[in-house]
Amino acid sequence: MKRSIEPLSKYRLFQTKNLDEAQVFIAERYNPHKLDIASGADRFDVHYNRVEGHTVSLNYLRYGATMMIEPGELETFYMIHIPISGRADIDNSSGVVSSRPGLGCVINPHRHTKVFCYESCERLHLQIDANALKHHAECLKGGPLAAPVTFETAIDTDRAATAAWVRKLRTCFDLAERGLAFGPGSGNTQAVIEEELILGFLKSQPSNISFQLETAPKPAGNIHVRHAIQFMMERIGGSITLGRLAEHTGVSTRSLQLAFQAEYGKTPMQYLRELRLRLAREIITQSNTNETVSEICHRVGITHLGRFSQSYRRLFGEAPSQTEREGLTVNKRI
Repeated sequence: MKRSIEPLSKYRLFQTKNLDEAQVFIAERYNPHKLDIASGADRFDVHYNRVEGHTVSLNYLRYGATMMIEPGELETFYMIHIPISGRADIDNSSGVVSSRPGLGCVINPHRHTKVFCYESCERLHLQIDANALKHHAECLKGGPLAAPVTFETAIDTDRAATAAWVRKLRTCFDLAERGLAFGPGSGNTQAVIEEELILGFLKSQPSNISFQLETAPKPAGNIHVRHAIQFMMERIGGSITLGRLAEHTGVSTRSLQLAFQAEYGKTPMQYLRELRLRLAREIITQSNTNETVSEICHRVGITHLGRFSQSYRRLFGEAPSQTEREGLTVNKRI
């Protein structure tokens, strides 16, 4: 990307030197923001360029003045900031991150956010639909999420995995500027690009599901197995039998058992029991849950409480109470 040209200059969303006009526009397009020019600043000139895909959008933003911005909770989308120049102090309810070149940030939509953006700050933004990110996260981990994905706010773009992802993002900006992506002619390629951006960020940026992603079973290659697992995920708290799985996938119970053995070395019902245990573990690690172990078991479809602790310890090497203590420690860092 050539820095002599403003990124996405062909896709100007708006430009104004009027603070009230900018505030109204942003409120109508996204969600209500509080915008204030810092004391002594007199060069407000916002440039906002944007090109939209299906579930993500590419954005370039420059205010031209030191600004105090309070979007509150974004609610429906994650916003990833990759600074080009300057500095912004961002608080996503987990401590202030002084974002600058080499240190980006991600705003989690379910947390309150305040931003102090300095005059020389220019940023690339990737906006990701929260439902799309949730879908890809569940596919990666092989089960439903117990809570929204919460990323660490700071993005260390010097880390190898993150640096590779940022290069891919910048390539997307370049493709968009040349009309090769994020446009009418991108077709099926657009869906692939967006999936790679979302999956790449989920894998590279630390979050409250990083451990689950590291230990998740590999995705199934057999289409009947994939359909059976999707059925399990959608009805995890209900009654699921081998017969219902076979009926849903359109194969015999014997064929489905053989397919699961080939993919995972276990039967469909063994896979289901482990899936429920993994989801129970994820819920237990959430520091904001007030549910009892009995309630958690009921929520994920575990009906034999007497066997739960024994099965849990056998799979994870620790008791549920130990997981809960360690989860509280980990969540303090996110």
